[in-house]
Amino acid sequence: MKTKDFLKLFFSIALFMGLMGCTENDVEENQFNDCSGEEVIDDLTVANFPVMDGSDWTEFLWRVLACETLDINYFWSDVLSSSSWRGIYHGPYTDLPARLYSGTHGSIVNLIDKEVDCILTVRSLSDEEKAYARQQGVSLLETPVALDALVFVVNAENPVNSLSSSQIQGIYTGAIQNWTEVGGDNQEIAPYYISKTAYSDAYEAMDALVMDGQTMIDSTEMAFNELYPNSHWAIRADAKGIKFSSLYEYNLLIDSVKEGTKILQVNGIEPTRENIENGTYPYVTEVYAVIRADEDPASTTYQVYDKLVHSGTSIIEASRFIPIDE
Repeated sequence: MKTKDFLKLFFSIALFMGLMGCTENDVEENQFNDCSGEEVIDDLTVANFPVMDGSDWTEFLWRVLACETLDINYFWSDVLSSSSWRGIYHGPYTDLPARLYSGTHGSIVNLIDKEVDCILTVRSLSDEEKAYARQQGVSLLETPVALDALVFVVNAENPVNSLSSSQIQGIYTGAIQNWTEVGGDNQEIAPYYISKTAYSDAYEAMDALVMDGQTMIDSTEMAFNELYPNSHWAIRADAKGIKFSSLYEYNLLIDSVKEGTKILQVNGIEPTRENIENGTYPYVTEVYAVIRADEDPASTTYQVYDKLVHSGTSIIEASRFIPIDE
């Protein structure tokens, strides 16, 4: 089974198991109160909702977007404790539109090839992807709608609270191998890796934002090729470890998984919302909504895109990303 297909199956099973464990009291207590109804698009249905694709990072942005524009009540829940993630409970027994899980590059190609209508990505088009679009005679309209950040997570007992950009590069090139070199205890640094294929977006962000053309060392021993939360569990028990993650994904972890870990400052700057918005935190990423430029403004695809781009602040806030102020 391909990794993307596995992840889709995993989320579906996790959601189902969470619903099975969700009692009437759970539902009553939450009251589905996240859905305001203000973002509903008239005449939009599950059947005519645009076929969407995109980065794994945008999984829950898509879910909130669908729920809000289709007027499907939902709430965030910690019931999915067995999977380590928070989840969105929409229902009861309400199906969402179909979504593809092709990753950023795959979804861009699918949009150019007219296999999907709209995509949500965590980076802009590469030069190669732009060239492919020109070759196919397709123009794309990509708009940044939200902010996220690449962060570095260590064991809570690690005395190091901040690393410089050059120190992070040194750790991931292998030039720095002991925590004493960056103000920590005398022990070997264990930099965790994630699969380039299973989590290509995080890997690409690390390569583009941090490494600045330098090559990351690789280590099968410290690679996490399966479920992303596994590496967070490992950090809890490993005072030597360090891993990179999306701030959004870190915040989606249930509290019991985040316990025993902490996020480092970079160059003395914390990845707070304020520091991400004003650009002082160095590793900020943007989330993009992308459609084909010739999309009919009367189509449901354009209406959903327009809603997210021009009046989607509440949707982005509800999905746990940081909106970009117009």
